Amino acid sequence: MLSKFLEREYQAGRLLECAPEDGTDRASFRAVELGAGCGLVSLVLARLLQHWQRASPTEGKGPFDIVATEADNLRCLDTLSVNARRCFPPAADAPAPPTSYPRNFGPVTVTDHNWGAELSPPLEGHFDYVIGAEIMYDPETGLSLLASIRRLCHSRSRVLMSYGRNRSAEQKFKEAAAAYFTVVDISEQQLHPDFVHPVLHVLELRPLPGKFPEIAVSPLVPLAPATDAMPPPDVPAEEDKKKRPREEEPEQPTVVSKSDGTDPSPAMGPKPTDKTRTPRASKRSK
Repeated sequence: MLSKFLEREYQAGRLLECAPEDGTDRASFRAVELGAGCGLVSLVLARLLQHWQRASPTEGKGPFDIVATEADNLRCLDTLSVNARRCFPPAADAPAPPTSYPRNFGPVTVTDHNWGAELSPPLEGHFDYVIGAEIMYDPETGLSLLASIRRLCHSRSRVLMSYGRNRSAEQKFKEAAAAYFTVVDISEQQLHPDFVHPVLHVLELRPLPGKFPEIAVSPLVPLAPATDAMPPPDVPAEEDKKKRPREEEPEQPTVVSKSDGTDPSPAMGPKPTDKTRTPRASKRSK
């Protein structure tokens, strides 16, 4: 659900409204996902930004980077890395990725982060988007989650979270967040109609004035025309097509969810935490 919401924001021209102004010390778009799981939301956002760069050539477009984080657990991090590598495969002559984290896969960096912990590279600095799906599961971790979000935000950051039945931390989290953010429940009219359900929910946090570092924000960047579906990952220009021999369609990247990252069919088990999680809600909340 959160992936589809980001796609609609992109199509409506709202996705990049908080991008930093060219000429600042950070003229790029940055997003971080907390509790990324298999990485679906991060990878969809990376594809949308990749399409923006290719479909709307504009002077001064800065680079972008996405950081997908998981708890310090190798099983989850390795699954996340498998998916990022499949969506953004390295060049044939690229060196092997490091055995430790962080690991970089094109525009996506996979790294570990335990909520509430101090930030270390590549999480230092501030992010334009802080996103998370199904991370409202434990009231005792809600304040740690909020601490991480606060450290990652600047004055114009967008914080977007989706969740379903597994929302035990919702009330406590909202009450604490209200001291730093305006807490907004995204209306059903803003969601894709196929992803509207009484159980599924998208929450936005908007930084309150004076609570976060100020950042210069650029005017709205021209975007590609809206489409009904997410664009394919690689669309060569017409001139390039004429010069190239006919090639077979590349296989679309597959996001796996098995814990060992080798087979896309079974679903990954729950993430290990100090508290046992209750069962997750429908996968559509991602």
